[in-house]
Amino acid sequence: MALRPILARRAGWADVWKPGFEAEPKKRTLTNLYNARPAWLANAHKALDAAVAAAYGWTD
Repeated sequence: MALRPILARRAGWADVWKPGFEAEPKKRTLTNLYNARPAWLANAHKALDAAVAAAYGWTD
């Protein structure tokens, strides 16, 4: 997964200053995001872990 789609997902999740989201800012915290652990976030972490492992040549 490339960085651009990850940033777009995060921005979409964090952008609560749009009309209709006035009550959301207190709910949209990193703690709540990681506690909810949506699939896109879990997939982003897996992709990042794989990229780091490949960069260091780790095979296990």
